[in-house]
Amino acid sequence: MTHFPWHIIFDIPGLPYLLYKKVYRDAFVLHDETKNDPYEKEEIGKLLAMHSENSKLKDLIKESAEKDLVLPDTRLELQSTWMKWFKYQPIWRIRNYYGEKIALYFAWSGTLITTLWIPCLFGIAVFFYGLHLRYYCYY
Repeated sequence: MTHFPWHIIFDIPGLPYLLYKKVYRDAFVLHDETKNDPYEKEEIGKLLAMHSENSKLKDLIKESAEKDLVLPDTRLELQSTWMKWFKYQPIWRIRNYYGEKIALYFAWSGTLITTLWIPCLFGIAVFFYGLHLRYYCYY
């Protein structure tokens, strides 16, 4: 079994490089690793371009990029159910991914927005009625 050469990661300026240079003492990754990451292919392309002369290293980078994740891809599941237009909020998945406090915030804001539809429509109706009165009654 071959191990991923981490010294390659430290050659690219970014968070691992800054941690290595002791600019930051610690880092907290906010999201789980996912197959649907838009920047992952770009980063792998940069690594392959930087180390194009070493074919063994190039094969190792490609192999690690194609490796499947062991854990379920919760970020992809959350994105597939939540990122639809006019869809319900999957509060249980938000809770599993972000935690209870953030899920409670999204549940509260969703309830607030839902309860404000009737006053919003009433306000729009009163506005247009006011326009109607001003145009037809005063002119």
